[in-house]
Amino acid sequence: AAGIALANAVQVFFFLPESLTPERKASLPTNRNGVVTVSRLVEAFRRPLFGDILGLRFGFGLAFATFQTMFSLWGLKHLNLDAQTIGLLLAYVGVLSAVVQFALIAPLTRRYSEGVLLTVTLGVAGVFLTLWGVSPSIPLLLVVLTPLCFAIGIQNTVSQSVLSKSVSPAEIGGAFGLSSAIQSIGSIIAPIIGGVILGSIGTWSPGVLGGIICLGLVPFAWMKFAKPGTRFSVSPQAAAAEPQTSSA
Repeated sequence: AAGIALANAVQVFFFLPESLTPERKASLPTNRNGVVTVSRLVEAFRRPLFGDILGLRFGFGLAFATFQTMFSLWGLKHLNLDAQTIGLLLAYVGVLSAVVQFALIAPLTRRYSEGVLLTVTLGVAGVFLTLWGVSPSIPLLLVVLTPLCFAIGIQNTVSQSVLSKSVSPAEIGGAFGLSSAIQSIGSIIAPIIGGVILGSIGTWSPGVLGGIICLGLVPFAWMKFAKPGTRFSVSPQAAAAEPQTSSA
């Protein structure tokens, strides 16, 4: 892994072309409008749309981190799985995630609005996270993991797209940095809470907790992003058809 990382760094340094023109590079020191400061990030965080998507990403990230960090321990305690079987199941999850990225995202985002995708995948994730927690066997677990991984992959990709559109181009880098920091907090909290409730309540509890979080976010996502009239409620396909309909 270290060798691959080093090889990538060497290739980037020697072969990746500079994206900024000399004129643009010369203007950077004197152009303060594109500089992202703490005060600008705080101001952006207070914007309704930006704050809404950050809150949604934190909540979903907490649920996803609970699933991600507790899966191995859950498999060991709940189904008495060995390390090899757990590894194969995680590989299955990875394959499903790749399928989402390469085969599903493009057609879904063309046909459905980002708001609808955010809302629906939260609901799907909530249901199947709960079912994951109570899955009694490997065959049923595989059935549960398939829609769950599809929902997680779509949710992560679409929420990143919405996040990038909720701020100005100059603030995109800072917005993603702030989002990553907030999600990192969730990644710290999730295994602590998950481990405590798994040991004290039952092996089913991390899945149910994740399901409750996601299902609780569904009305919020609908009101802020999918409700007709909101910014992300219209699909690209429908938006392209509107001028034709009005002209007719």
